[in-house]
Amino acid sequence: FNDLSRKLDLLELEIKNKTQKIEESNENIIVLDKEIKETELELQKHKQTISKSDLEKLIAQKELEIKFFEDAMQKISNKIRELEVKIETSANIKTKVKDLNQCPICLQVVSKDYKDHIIKEETSKIKGLEESLDINIKQKREALKKLEELKEDLVILKERDRKFDIIKIKLEVIK
Repeated sequence: FNDLSRKLDLLELEIKNKTQKIEESNENIIVLDKEIKETELELQKHKQTISKSDLEKLIAQKELEIKFFEDAMQKISNKIRELEVKIETSANIKTKVKDLNQCPICLQVVSKDYKDHIIKEETSKIKGLEESLDINIKQKREALKKLEELKEDLVILKERDRKFDIIKIKLEVIK
C-alpha cells in the first residue's frame, strides 16, 4: 500500500510538473504571438512608408548625388587654386613693374606712365580675380553644406534599410 501511495504521489508530482511546463509554454506562446504581431505591425508601418526596392533606389540616388557634389567640390577647389595662382602672378607682375627702371630685353628706360598703366591693368585683373575667387569660395561652402546634408540623408536611409532587414530576419526567426 505504501508503495502504491508513493507511486501515486510521484505521478501527481509529475502531472503537476508537466502542467507547470504546459503553462510556461502557453505563456511563451503568448509572448511570441505578441512579438510576431508587433514585428508584423512594424514591418507594415515601414512598408506603408516606403518599399524596400524604393528605399534601395533612394540610397543609390543619394550616392550618385553625393558623387556629383564631391566632383563639383573638386572642380571648385581646382578653380579656387587656379584663381589664387593668377592673383599671385598679377601681384608679382605689379611688384616687378613697379621696381623696373629699364627693360631687361631692349634696355630702354621704362616710363612712369607705362608702369602706371601696367600696374592699373594688373590691379584691375586682381580685382576681377578676387571677385571670382569670392564667388567660388561661396559656391564651395554651399556645395559642402549640401554634401553634408546628402550624407546625413544617406545615413538615415541606410539605417531604415537596415531596420527593414532586421524586421525581416525577426519574422523569419519567429515563424
